[in-house]
Amino acid sequence: MNFNPMNFKQIRNAFFASFIFSISLLQALGSLFQPTDDFSFFFSGKYRPETFYAKNVSLLNDNNSEDKIYFSRHTLDINIDTLYGLGTYGRNIAEMKATMRNRAVWGDPASVSPVTPAVSIDLDAPSLTHNHFLPRNILWIREFWLGFDVGEAFGLTFKNPQVFTIGAFPYKLGRGIALGEAYAIGPSVLGFYTDFNIDQFAWGAKFAGDIIANALEYDFYLALLRNNTSSVRKNLEPIYAMEYGRRNRPQRGYGSVNFLVANRYIWHVFKNDCWGKLDIETYGMFNHDPEQRVEFRADAESKLLTLGLTCDYEGSKFAFSFDTAMNFGRQRVRGWDRNRIEKQLRDGVSMRVNTHVYVGLDPANLDGVTNFDPYKVPHSPKNVVDPNGNTSNVGKSAQSLINNAPQCEFFNGKPIGLVDDFFDDMPFIPNNVLPAQQDEFFNASNRFRDGYKNRYKGWMFVTDVATFLCNKDMQLAATAGIASGDGNPNFETIDGDFTGFIGLQEIYSGQRVRSAFLLGSSGKLKIPLSAPTTDQAPSRFAQLTSGFTNLVFWGAAMHYTPSQIERRIVFNPNIYMYWQDKATRQFDPVAKKETNSLANTFLGTELNLFFDYYLFRDLKLYYVSSVFIPGGHFTDIKGKPFNSAQQRRLANLQITDANDPTIPNIGDDVAFTLNIGLEYRF
Repeated sequence: MNFNPMNFKQIRNAFFASFIFSISLLQALGSLFQPTDDFSFFFSGKYRPETFYAKNVSLLNDNNSEDKIYFSRHTLDINIDTLYGLGTYGRNIAEMKATMRNRAVWGDPASVSPVTPAVSIDLDAPSLTHNHFLPRNILWIREFWLGFDVGEAFGLTFKNPQVFTIGAFPYKLGRGIALGEAYAIGPSVLGFYTDFNIDQFAWGAKFAGDIIANALEYDFYLALLRNNTSSVRKNLEPIYAMEYGRRNRPQRGYGSVNFLVANRYIWHVFKNDCWGKLDIETYGMFNHDPEQRVEFRADAESKLLTLGLTCDYEGSKFAFSFDTAMNFGRQRVRGWDRNRIEKQLRDGVSMRVNTHVYVGLDPANLDGVTNFDPYKVPHSPKNVVDPNGNTSNVGKSAQSLINNAPQCEFFNGKPIGLVDDFFDDMPFIPNNVLPAQQDEFFNASNRFRDGYKNRYKGWMFVTDVATFLCNKDMQLAATAGIASGDGNPNFETIDGDFTGFIGLQEIYSGQRVRSAFLLGSSGKLKIPLSAPTTDQAPSRFAQLTSGFTNLVFWGAAMHYTPSQIERRIVFNPNIYMYWQDKATRQFDPVAKKETNSLANTFLGTELNLFFDYYLFRDLKLYYVSSVFIPGGHFTDIKGKPFNSAQQRRLANLQITDANDPTIPNIGDDVAFTLNIGLEYRF
């Protein structure tokens, strides 16, 4: 290779120029972080690649070979934190923090950024939902907030600092059971579900400070969970057309905001080397949700008030804590006309029909008729051309008759009138079934649902104790808890009390005794309630719950972190046992229906192992595994279907023995999960 002295000189000059520039930049950055300056900037983050495998986590049944999960993914969090005021004021009086996140399941582009499902309307009939995704690794805002000292900002004199915070930031009450930090993840009718993967915090504001320095602090919190008044288009959206009396004024109107307010006081009773530390927290929360969903969008509203108390004590040899809360308030379910327009295929022709009105068939007359679909009234609100080529207005007359029918449960299954020549002028209409006349119209047996109220009366209590050994290298802990339970309150249209506990954005998976399966992030087993017994239920199948409700448990754990070894390790095995608070009904797989007998309340036993090994201070290798051994409850409900597909699967089998190993759907086989990965903090 030929040596060119000119190239060497250029490289040398470039190197020294870069070196001098780097030294100058480092000196400038160094001055940025001096404690005498007003502005400080901190950059940190976390990168977490991991692999996950699970079996039987959905149905606890070895017969369901598809009930297995494997994926590898990563999570990247980048934190930027800025502080202001130390040089001038002697303390930081303002702070702004932003956290950006990227997460993706490897090999699954749709996991990066899925969008919410959308329903398109095709000539008055809603089609199947669809959604899309962004197939690129993007960063999104997980946390972004600004906090500042109110006294310094407005020239006010306070004895203790008072801070106002606004943006998206974590906030929870107690242990995160009554109110957690998991904004808008897995919503259900009466609560929310969450796990480790909180991708965004709620947008809100908080006013906090000390009433007595280092002794009594407080905060007030306000969050907007969903705002449906941000545009005139949203105000005009016709979401109430099916509510009683709202067909001619279906618009949402102004003021539909799902908001949350919370207040808590934390009393630091004492903190010293002799007695240890004792904190007591009292809290209250109110959530107003004007568009809750029971069966249809916005067919209910909820006002939930939760009051609670938390106590935490930790000494040199012993620790104790508890969290308890009670629900108040009510859910108001609106009177609703279930009849809507859907697409149907008749004799190979796609047409629109009314879902809850029949022609030529009395729904109370079941002689010889098992399929009501051909008798659903075709939807044709404008004039039609009859088979002879003449213009007919029977479709318009029929729809007017349907829309103007009296709205009350009393009229379910009742005749609503006749439209002459409807059978002759409309195609694909079957012959009538006596005693119904050919052109006679009937409401379905569950077309109307009258309004009613559910009063919230749930409660919960969780406690744990721990003792420390070997200079706190080892901790032995135990926990117990109960969350009141109840059946689905929306299976009957009557005013009543709902005694199941309702947590909002619940995030609890154990404190000193952690759960990786039933309470935790990996499996989150869904537990079924009893199936409905009336036509007024939103579904003919049992509802599945996975929140902190209808649950009794105890657990124990050992947490060992030896301090005498060079590389830190954490060894944490534990055990949980679970029961239902309110028993549900047994299921007979031979008769393929629920019985009147109550199922065993013992849900099962969970065994967990958490293990961390630090390769160096900021890089750890972690391992989490769990085994769930189902109890007598799942033996008593084997084969129970939760949807139409499971019901068809059960109906296609000839089962003669309740112990038949081929019984599909929910079972009582052992489930397990495995999670291994790296976590690097920078």
